[in-house]
Amino acid sequence: NMLLENNDAVKTLEDGYLYLKLDDDKFLMAEPATSFKLIATGDSENSKTRIELANGAVTIHITNPLSVGSTFEVGTGNSTMAVRGTSFRVSTDGEANEQAVVEVFEGEVSVQPIGADGNPSGDPMGVAAGESAVIGNGEAEETAEGVQLSALSVEVLEFLKEGIDNGNDVGATRD
Repeated sequence: NMLLENNDAVKTLEDGYLYLKLDDDKFLMAEPATSFKLIATGDSENSKTRIELANGAVTIHITNPLSVGSTFEVGTGNSTMAVRGTSFRVSTDGEANEQAVVEVFEGEVSVQPIGADGNPSGDPMGVAAGESAVIGNGEAEETAEGVQLSALSVEVLEFLKEGIDNGNDVGATRD
């Protein structure tokens, strides 16, 4: 029941997981050795939430579409992922932020690569349920294998199962 505030930095231990409830319909699970900063402003009608992921991986489940004036983004050093209501996972390789991966379980995520100069690079790319993309060198590229549930940890799968149990679809293939 710890309350986080705007600009709080969060870090999980090497063997720890963190579960956050952001509002009543936004849930985040941070995996081991993950660090991020929470940027949150506005109110329930006009919320602006940004997770600045420095290292590790977060899985996010948003149960209701965002209101027209609201935004939810995950930023890494080389990309920004924007959503309206969905389930997805973002991982990054750490301080260099040379590569990020987004895996979408439900809905769609808009991926905007960021160039070395810190500015948007190229056009945003939509990544739909069951798809994944790798972002690096100012470009986003869809992966051929899509989402691989077998590669996810038991904890991530349980987090997704909880969403399914609450009536949400998880559009991923199992190989």
